[in-house]
Amino acid sequence: MPASRNAELDARVLEVLRERGPQTPSAIGRVLGLGRLGVRGVLGRLQYRGLARVAGTADTPRGWGIEAPERIREAVPPTIE
Repeated sequence: MPASRNAELDARVLEVLRERGPQTPSAIGRVLGLGRLGVRGVLGRLQYRGLARVAGTADTPRGWGIEAPERIREAVPPTIE
């Protein structure tokens, strides 16, 4: 995926977190019309860059027979220097 497309998706996901507060990848995906797995990739990039962090876990999602807690992520507040 081109870097400009990644930057656009990163900005959109970060905007959702800042506007709506802590969210699961599934919830963010519903808002943006994206899949949960794609959003998880974006959240991984944002967390790596220090722009998002894990805030907890949600109820177990049901799908494909896999039951695992879904992480709730939140935007890291910007620091003022």
